[in-house]
Amino acid sequence: MRSLPGRNRNRYTAAVSNKRIKENLVKVDAEFAEDIHIRIPVIPTVNMNENNMKDTIKFLSNLLVIIHLLIMIQ
Repeated sequence: MRSLPGRNRNRYTAAVSNKRIKENLVKVDAEFAEDIHIRIPVIPTVNMNENNMKDTIKFLSNLLVIIHLLIMIQ
């Protein structure tokens, strides 16, 4: 199973860096008191690995509001 490096993974799958996605999520977290619902498609050859999951959980755990996380295995 091949896995892409973290920084390039989102650029490969979504044609954009995940930097803007993370920045926007932090802004939404700071500006709204409502729960955040996040869906993450997990693709075995792209982002289904332990390091990616740990990085995702670490980033999301820093947000202030309650997060409803749905991980969808493709």
